[in-house]
Amino acid sequence: MNHTLQLFLLLSALAAAQGACPNGFHIVGNQCYRFSQEYSDTKTWEQARTFCQFLDSDLAVLDLDCNDNNHLISYIISKGYTNIWVGASDTAMEGFWKWVDNRVVDMTSTLWFYNEPDNPSSNDCARFVRASGDFPRVYLYDHPCSQSLNYICQTGIHSKQ
Repeated sequence: MNHTLQLFLLLSALAAAQGACPNGFHIVGNQCYRFSQEYSDTKTWEQARTFCQFLDSDLAVLDLDCNDNNHLISYIISKGYTNIWVGASDTAMEGFWKWVDNRVVDMTSTLWFYNEPDNPSSNDCARFVRASGDFPRVYLYDHPCSQSLNYICQTGIHSKQ
């Protein structure tokens, strides 16, 4: 196969993948995400979740076994995004963190910042915070759900029983 044809097929596949996401969403890894920073839009955790659901999506969920986490975190770091709602909370039962798809949040995950969650009574929702430095990382922190922050919507989130 000649190089022109290979390039055409590669660009066609890329365009098809990009077209697979709804308007306003970007493909990152194998998932479609909408980043509110692009629209200067902040909401409380519940408002953000309601808005994501209106867009036939939900607040973003993470799975340590999924390579998409690395893509998402790399994207967030490359854009300099921080203070972002994601789809985890312990609002249903204090101290029992669940993703919006009803999976239990791994409390031993290296995604949690040291000693997080650290406020068991008033910080019931999870946010991503970008830590700067020589090796930038993104960590989960607990935070008051009533504060307005940026947020990430993700398509294809379905409740698991």
